[in-house]
Amino acid sequence: MESVCNLRNIQVLEVRYDHSGPAELVYLGSSWEGWVPHPRLRQFLLGAFFLPRLPLWINSSHVSHLSYLQLGVGSMDVQDLETLGRLTALRCLYISSEISLSYVIVGGDELFPNLRHCTTNLEFVFRQGAMPMLAHLEFRVSVLGLCRREDPAGLGLGHLPFLERIVIYLQCSDASSPEVEQMEAMLTNEVHVHPNHPTLNLEKYHC
Repeated sequence: MESVCNLRNIQVLEVRYDHSGPAELVYLGSSWEGWVPHPRLRQFLLGAFFLPRLPLWINSSHVSHLSYLQLGVGSMDVQDLETLGRLTALRCLYISSEISLSYVIVGGDELFPNLRHCTTNLEFVFRQGAMPMLAHLEFRVSVLGLCRREDPAGLGLGHLPFLERIVIYLQCSDASSPEVEQMEAMLTNEVHVHPNHPTLNLEKYHC
């Protein structure tokens, strides 16, 4: 990591873990903490790597030109997501967290104004004005988590007017068969009535 940390003026950084064995994740600790990229960094991709938390330099003040981000972290909180949402140049986001987080994006906060592609293992519920330019959405939905919300009225996909493709990973852990069927029907209908008629790929797991 020392050689990577010596790179200060790059605009695109992609780090991959090339190995011939089974797929696995590599956890990076303090070795990245001292690295601060050039303010004109446009793309940052860590494939198969996980950091403990979102790096402090990922914010609108330091990397205002960041348009492509691929990152895995041990945990995220609402503040981290809001920090990402204020990156106005961000077009493509691939973000995953070991600790699941259910998050409601409030449109009034004007988060992710230019995001076109979002792939994540987090759970989102959308409100008016959230991610207004999003075209491709790939995310996780927990059957029990959505069923037990105070307002289980759906995911708010209708608030994403430019959606073209949706991939939903439906987590069925501890849910009954009727609950899974009900949630699958609700999500399918929510996509069906979307005015932009996006395609849907729904994959169930832990069923």
